[in-house]
Amino acid sequence: MNTGILILIANANLISQGIPFVDGKYSDFNTNWYLITGDIIVQTMMINSVTPAIIIAINLIKFKLKNAWD
Repeated sequence: MNTGILILIANANLISQGIPFVDGKYSDFNTNWYLITGDIIVQTMMINSVTPAIIIAINLIKFKLKNAWD
């Protein structure tokens, strides 16, 4: 969730709304925003959905290798 919010804020242009220091590329959702920022958010969600399974698999492999070593 933090990654999604940070990406939204980093790409937002909120200077026109009175919020200084947030000078991103997009002031509203448009086709370019969905092509660039939306793609990054989807990639992050895909990585976060697969990571727990990979970590479990790595720990299982390490456990099996330690048992085989003994």
